Amino acid sequence: MLLNSFKLFKNNSEIRSIPFELGLNIITNREGIGHSGNSVGKSTLSRVVDFLFLGSIDPVYIDDEFKQPNIDIQKLFEENDIIAQLNFTGADFGVHRMERRLAIDSDDDAFYFDGNKLSQSKYEDQIKKFCFGITTDRFSVRYAITKFIRNTNERMLNTTQFLDKRVPTEGKEYSELYLYLFGFQDSEKLGEKRLATNLVNRRAKNLRVINALIKEQKNKTQLKELAKLIKKIEDEILSFNFSSEQKDPISELSQLQRQEDDITKEVLSIERKIKNINETVKNLSSSLGGYLTTELEEIYAYANITITSAIKDLKEVSQFHAKLVQSKKKFLTQDVPELTLKHSELKGALEEVYTVRRSVFEKMKDSKNIEVITRKIKELGELKVKFGQAEGLIQQQQQATDDKKKAVDALAIILKSIKDQLDTVENFINKFNEFFAVYTEKLHNEAYTLEFDYDEQKGSCKLSLSNESSHPEGGKKKAEVIAFDFAYISAVHSQQLTRPLFVFHDMVEDIDKRQLKDILVLSKSLSGQQILSVLSDNLTPEMRNDCENNIILELDENDRFFKV
Repeated sequence: MLLNSFKLFKNNSEIRSIPFELGLNIITNREGIGHSGNSVGKSTLSRVVDFLFLGSIDPVYIDDEFKQPNIDIQKLFEENDIIAQLNFTGADFGVHRMERRLAIDSDDDAFYFDGNKLSQSKYEDQIKKFCFGITTDRFSVRYAITKFIRNTNERMLNTTQFLDKRVPTEGKEYSELYLYLFGFQDSEKLGEKRLATNLVNRRAKNLRVINALIKEQKNKTQLKELAKLIKKIEDEILSFNFSSEQKDPISELSQLQRQEDDITKEVLSIERKIKNINETVKNLSSSLGGYLTTELEEIYAYANITITSAIKDLKEVSQFHAKLVQSKKKFLTQDVPELTLKHSELKGALEEVYTVRRSVFEKMKDSKNIEVITRKIKELGELKVKFGQAEGLIQQQQQATDDKKKAVDALAIILKSIKDQLDTVENFINKFNEFFAVYTEKLHNEAYTLEFDYDEQKGSCKLSLSNESSHPEGGKKKAEVIAFDFAYISAVHSQQLTRPLFVFHDMVEDIDKRQLKDILVLSKSLSGQQILSVLSDNLTPEMRNDCENNIILELDENDRFFKV
């Protein structure tokens, strides 16, 4: 993917047009105009492009530190129809256009791709397909674009760990992203891996819960004790002495007891299912409105739901969450009517067994016999109910164990398949390191190497940089990040991968001028695009003269980005 141009429209009239060229693209402030080159909108282009890739609108007009909006820009968005448009050459080598309305109210948000108005999900599908060459549902646009838009200090100071701090550095998010970035071709397999990993985690959690219950209730010990008591009472009933005139009713009562046991097991099973459903629905109901926005963002981030781009305040978050909860409750309770009907039928069958058993008792002449046998059969029934409850939990444990094993085995097959397809990734890393060594030698006087470790058992990736000197900080670290991004673009171009060939860099004021000069020279010959925001004060007259034709946007206090 290469960028062709950016356009900004106000009420259908074009108010800004920015062309992109191969190699170096500079955004700066005009020399000698105004008191400062700050606050004229040098960083705004990268923020708006990030917004086009489903980012939040907040960074476009709200101060990051004090959370105060720029009143002029806020008023512009509220009172006008402002559309941002990005024209690009996509993964299919065709020319495409993506557009989004800069609306503060989420109800006014609008998405367009190649002139067609789309829902957010359809818009995201088009971005995946034409910007990243991906079709899998599990791919996160928000995670991927972070690598290509480094417009914050955090992103400029973290070479490989550029995602939000809440994302575990050795988690599946980074692993899947690295595999994609480094040329892994079977994107569907990465989606399968994520689903399989999530299933293993759910199965493991379910097993832990059941194991904890069994440990607390000591079910196995209880089962042994109940089995002994049941055997003892059954023997007493079978050896019971009736009068000589009374026909032995034991065989009939035993048959009735077996029927009762079978029906009771089914009743208990249905009651457990209904109880589990009701408890889950109760927990879901009690959670409504109980989350803060940040907590909801964490909950839905791993589902690829971009909360910040879809909802803007706590009320909308709560409503959004409530809608999901209601859908979940509806799904959970759809089988309850059928279970309730079955439960009623079984209760009726159980009552029939009781009726027949009472008729057997009525035929017994000796009231003492009736009293003794009734008490023992009642006691036996109660014990078998307890036995069934304890046995049910043990059966659930076995089922949970089997389910976890199946999930682990399925994941292992997927992980092996991924390992067997790692040749393209290894080839890419080798080519990347060729370029990385050249760029770091030029900028740091030392050839760096990227180490890529893949854990076959976990399916996780870990990256590290190999160099002899101490790890750089500040401006030197940012130069390292830029060298990494240049090497990535060069390797992607060399390997002819369908990956983005552009990168936005900002916050470069603390880079040494000699390093900055080298960066500008290297960027000019780049087989992709660097869009660099830099204060004019950081450009020496020589650098400015050499890069005059590479300046794509100059701003000042009288000509800010949004022209307000």
